[in-house]
Amino acid sequence: MTRDERLTALLALPNDWDSYGSPPPSPKAADQLRRVLDRAEERVGARWAEPFISPGCGMLQAEWEGEDNWLVVEATGEGVAVAGPDDERPAAEDEAVEAIVAWFGAAA
Repeated sequence: MTRDERLTALLALPNDWDSYGSPPPSPKAADQLRRVLDRAEERVGARWAEPFISPGCGMLQAEWEGEDNWLVVEATGEGVAVAGPDDERPAAEDEAVEAIVAWFGAAA
């Protein structure tokens, strides 16, 4: 399944998709995550590995996991957050791209 196919499938989730009343991811969150991932993939090049993309309460999360390292980027449509083993913070889209690029450098 391609990234776009995965995002489209997640956007089609119904309300209460998790039985805890969560709304489906917003189209704004999907657009935001798509922008961040597209830009990061362009910078990372051949080392790129597609993240696991999962839904949250109206948002989307991209996750990478290495042997001793991991990175999570959350997109809400209103903002982005980046989390790793030593860090969790709100971030601008540019900062999220830089965090992904740095993770791939560290994971190489």
